[in-house]
Amino acid sequence: MPLSFHDMPRSVARWTFVVSSITFGMLAMSGCVSSQAGEAVLTREILTAEEIARTTALTAYEAIQIRRPAFLAGADRRALRDADQPDTRPVVYVNGVFYGEVESLREIPVREIKDIRFLEANDATRVLGSTHVGGVIMVTTRLN
Repeated sequence: MPLSFHDMPRSVARWTFVVSSITFGMLAMSGCVSSQAGEAVLTREILTAEEIARTTALTAYEAIQIRRPAFLAGADRRALRDADQPDTRPVVYVNGVFYGEVESLREIPVREIKDIRFLEANDATRVLGSTHVGGVIMVTTRLN
C-alpha cells in the first residue's frame, strides 16, 4: 500500500517534491492542445480519473490496458529481448516515489487514482536517472 505524504521521511518528501515539480513543468509545456473548436484535447501521455471512470477497470493496470495500452508496450517486449540486453519494461512511481514493476499496478485500485502519466525513456532517464530505459508510469493518487 503506498505511503501517505506525511509518512515519508524528509529526504523522500523532498525528492518527491522535486520529481513532481519537474514532471509538472514538463507536462505543463506539453499540456493540453487546443482544438479548432476551442475545447481541450488531452495528450496521450496522461490518463485522467474521468477517463478511468468511464471504464470497467478495477485496478490501474486494467485502466491502462483499456485506455492506454501503449504504456505497457515495454512490458510486452520483454519476452522478445535477449538475456544480455537491458530490461526495457517501464517501472512504476506512485506520488513521485518508486513503487515497483508494471505488475504492481494491479495493486492500485482505480478509486484512488487522480491520474496516470507515462514518461518516455528519454524523459524518464533525464528526470529520474539512467535505470529507467523502459520509461516510467507515474501514478498520482487522490491524497486524503
